Amino acid sequence: MGLPPLAGFWSKDEILAGTGGWGLFGGTGGNGAYTLMLVMGVAGAAVTAAYMTRAIYLTFFGEFRGHGHPHESGPRIVVPLYVLAAFAVVAGFFNLPPGFQLVPESWTERFGHYVEPVAAYFPPIEHATPSWSLAIVSTLVALIGVGLAYNYYFVRVDALARQRGESLTELPDGWVSRYRWARAGHTLLVNKYYFDHLYSGIIAAGVKGPIARAANWFNQHVLDGIVDGTAKATVEASHVVYDVIDQGIVDGVVNGSGAVADATGEELRHLQTGKVQQYAALLFAGASVLAGVFVVVLSF
Repeated sequence: MGLPPLAGFWSKDEILAGTGGWGLFGGTGGNGAYTLMLVMGVAGAAVTAAYMTRAIYLTFFGEFRGHGHPHESGPRIVVPLYVLAAFAVVAGFFNLPPGFQLVPESWTERFGHYVEPVAAYFPPIEHATPSWSLAIVSTLVALIGVGLAYNYYFVRVDALARQRGESLTELPDGWVSRYRWARAGHTLLVNKYYFDHLYSGIIAAGVKGPIARAANWFNQHVLDGIVDGTAKATVEASHVVYDVIDQGIVDGVVNGSGAVADATGEELRHLQTGKVQQYAALLFAGASVLAGVFVVVLSF
């Protein structure tokens, strides 16, 4: 909320002072380059103050509107909130106008140079001289927003809620109910300017439909063809390996070796007659052959 001495007040007023709108407030420069921004900023200050007042009422006042029993948050949630709350209160004092600084001026200058723009399409916004008149006007506008919201929620809505004995967040006969333009604006805001519908219903749906159909066609005709063709080729190759290599060559070698060994055994079996005279004759013949070989070798 842009009220002094909160940090939002200092940041808001520095932005408004830098707009240079109209030159009605001292220190703004009055170049008129961002007059619309000044109007939008002042209006935003009032709306923000009213909105925050509404948020305070709906959060901390009136009847409980939630479900179940609320529980306290743990340190992981509470400690960061403490830090954020502390900075929301005191952070603005780190960038006060000259003569009011609570920190060394070199710190604020260094930070200002770090965040200043390096290029722009519009006239550059320079650091304006603080304008107390603009600060007073923006504060009064914010207080008007707070007052209007306070009168609506803390007085009128709360009184009607107590009278009816029920929880209310809006008046039944408020602007939304009475005026068509207010109802249209409320509907527009509730639907978030229909950006979600624009993205999901038009952009995303318009893109994902053709892409999904193209991806499905590619999957059915290209990827499935590659996968099925690879599978068929693998099956055919396995049949060739089994029928030709395994059954024809490997099994042929193994079975042929067995057949040769069996035939050799059958032929050698005829030599095993069981007759001692035959064994002695074979032994004598073998010895004679070896003796002849021995004589031939020694003769050389």
